[in-house]
Amino acid sequence: MPAFVEKFNFTDAAAEVNAVAKQIKDGNLADVIIAVIHEGSTADNSAAGPIMDITNKLSNVNAVFGGHSHTELHVTSTNG
Repeated sequence: MPAFVEKFNFTDAAAEVNAVAKQIKDGNLADVIIAVIHEGSTADNSAAGPIMDITNKLSNVNAVFGGHSHTELHVTSTNG
């Protein structure tokens, strides 16, 4: 691991989003939950790649926006 990030604790993105989304849902704090993730897909309109790996593990999230690869996806995750 590079020295400039050795003091950081990297956690699972899906687990972190799920924990916060559950708090929002359980507290009835929002009508819609959107996750913004700096990951992308492997190709336009392909339900594959890092963004889908994370998205398929999410619950209580209505929509996901990613941005790393600048590809456009109109797909549904395996969780619906």
